[in-house]
Amino acid sequence: MWPDMFGPGWPWGMLAALGLLAVCVGSVWLTLGANRAASPRSDPMLEAWRRYEQGDLLRSEFERVKRVIAAEHDPVVNARAARAITVRRPRSPAA
Repeated sequence: MWPDMFGPGWPWGMLAALGLLAVCVGSVWLTLGANRAASPRSDPMLEAWRRYEQGDLLRSEFERVKRVIAAEHDPVVNARAARAITVRRPRSPAA
């Protein structure tokens, strides 16, 4: 009785239905993923502002994040940091 419950050829019908469902879900996932990659949230300042507006950041935290982001984009600060990281070898004694 059990094999004839769904009618003849039901495994192929189930396989086709699952395949069609997978194609539909995959196309929606790719569409939403493409829109997410193109969102303006890749800008760290906009992301910090959004978090501040939603209440995830206090004003002082937002100001600190803003200073950090500004320092990362400032070439003078970046040059100073690069020089500070540079390892200096001790001079050899004059012979």
